[in-house]
Amino acid sequence: GISLTGSDHVTLRGLVVEEGGSGIAVADSAHVRIEACTVRNQHFVGISVNGGLDNRILACDVHDTGTGGIQVNGGDRKTLTPAGHLVENCHIWKFAIHKLTYSNGISLSGVGNAARHNLLHDAPHMAVGMSGNDGLFEYNVVHDVCLAADDSGALYKGRNPALRGNIIRYNLWHS
Repeated sequence: GISLTGSDHVTLRGLVVEEGGSGIAVADSAHVRIEACTVRNQHFVGISVNGGLDNRILACDVHDTGTGGIQVNGGDRKTLTPAGHLVENCHIWKFAIHKLTYSNGISLSGVGNAARHNLLHDAPHMAVGMSGNDGLFEYNVVHDVCLAADDSGALYKGRNPALRGNIIRYNLWHS
């Protein structure tokens, strides 16, 4: 896989990352762009962003991952300072091969992160997990998830009343 820590203004474009533990990991970095990449056949997560500011995952295909598709975390919950990370125009499928539950296609946590115009499908459990404040999930298409689990939903938000200000709108959910 590829790992970036403390990197600024880096663009990864058009790469194929396959047959590894985790695909692309970005930590404590700013203005990193992951564009038009294919991440597949990973034992763990396809793409993760943790910390930092204004990182973008754009037009990527992420599939056949073991414990999740794309995970985005950033921002400061104490001050509600947003990270501004974005997942947009990605196609994410078969993202829970090894861990069948709670292995989301997209996980948004922290403050002020967004996912829009993505296609998520073919999973045994949920597609989206949101944990944080002021997150945005819009204009996405989600289908054929929760195929092998009882008591599940396509999107999990949690039950913590401090996780406020999230917006979920204009999505298409179908089987």
